[in-house]
Amino acid sequence: MYKLEFTLKQHTPLIHFQHEQEGVSLRASELKPKIDNFILNYLQFVDSELYHRYKPSIDKFFGNDSEKVKTTAYKLNTSANLVNKVLCFSYPNNNDLELIQNNPNARRIADSNFDISVETPLFANNSFIKFGGSHRQGNRYIRNDSEWDMIKIGVWLSDIRLTVFSFQQDVFNLVCKCLPYVFAMENFGLRQSKGFGSFSIEVQNKEHTKSLLSIPGICAYEKQIPGDWKEYLKEVVNTWKLLKAGNTHTPYYKADIMKYFCKLNGNRWEKRIVKKKIHDNFLAVWNEIKNNGNNPRNHKIAGCGRNSDLPDSITSTEKYSYVRALLGLAEFYEFGMNNRGRDRTIIEIKEQSKEIERFRSPITFKIIEDTVNNNNNNTIYMICHPIPTELSKRGLSDRLYEFSIDSTVTAIPYNGLLERLIVPSNFSLCNFLDSAWLGSNFQNSVNWGQPTVSTVAGHHGYTKIEP
Repeated sequence: MYKLEFTLKQHTPLIHFQHEQEGVSLRASELKPKIDNFILNYLQFVDSELYHRYKPSIDKFFGNDSEKVKTTAYKLNTSANLVNKVLCFSYPNNNDLELIQNNPNARRIADSNFDISVETPLFANNSFIKFGGSHRQGNRYIRNDSEWDMIKIGVWLSDIRLTVFSFQQDVFNLVCKCLPYVFAMENFGLRQSKGFGSFSIEVQNKEHTKSLLSIPGICAYEKQIPGDWKEYLKEVVNTWKLLKAGNTHTPYYKADIMKYFCKLNGNRWEKRIVKKKIHDNFLAVWNEIKNNGNNPRNHKIAGCGRNSDLPDSITSTEKYSYVRALLGLAEFYEFGMNNRGRDRTIIEIKEQSKEIERFRSPITFKIIEDTVNNNNNNTIYMICHPIPTELSKRGLSDRLYEFSIDSTVTAIPYNGLLERLIVPSNFSLCNFLDSAWLGSNFQNSVNWGQPTVSTVAGHHGYTKIEP
């Protein structure tokens, strides 16, 4: 048997569903499919010579018709020591730290030695300190004790070992040579596309990341940032928010993806038509949506320009698309309400044929910590993958996505279909990130397409990695 052990370095917390079990580590059952997928679908582009040298073994042990053989061609074993656990939330409010630290459930589920960060891309945990629970502390509510058992926990590990075993020398050599590429493009665990679960292998370097650019449709960007892991994930939150959602608070910022489609073909994004339909058909809900002011009838909806429009002035000739799906398909999103303890408004999103529920974000934030220069040159890689055709097309037809309202205002329910929209096809993430940045509110739109202005990626501090 051939055997080789590698040492791994962890850069961000791993959100692990078995955090409470002894011997928690990076799961071999998650790593192995990523290795197989890389060998089958990407190796030929990244290292053609290596691919053709081992092609007979790839066809025999990794082909689509060799599932049984594939499972026994090689084995992986991982081991690590648990250092501590992490509770991660996405509230940009450090006042919540004391609230969480003083809650006995936090120590019960995360042990006495745990860390907290409240500015991370782990949004799911917010429900445990959100309005609506049963124990009020200050201006927040804490959920019931039993609900804390569902919280997602991150882990920090040390002495992380990965061992590769195989009776097939070619398979063994192939897997070992592919590992640096796999760790250059993949994270692990929950919320891995947003930077959690980042590991590197001892033989890995930037050239392995550059090699990924040979894969059709893939582009990558990098940003150096000082600080610790909390600063890295905070940076991911800020970048992602402005790319996909924008910021309705100060400083005001219209989403980059919304501005891009406005200028590209005049298509408005889905949020504009959803808000108009709420105004037209569910006025009681509209009146209680946060930020609509003392006189909701005067509240305007953002459009393709510096000015916004009153709902009644929006014409039926406008074109709309579900553009945010291109950065990751969600099941719902929620509007803030004036009285969050009493009211709620959720917009549910379902693909009409029910064949698709979620699509992973095509952007992976890969964080590599600098261990040589005392954390002064840490790198966030933004790795962009092609958008699957299946997101926008069902055979030759456009897929339809239904937007429905599920709201409660003053104990009165409001439900119904708002709109059906398609997702734009032939979208390139690389073209989007390389396009001219239009300003926070279209103030730079006159410079569209001119190479002298900042790109979208450049505005957020990212430099494109050239092959």
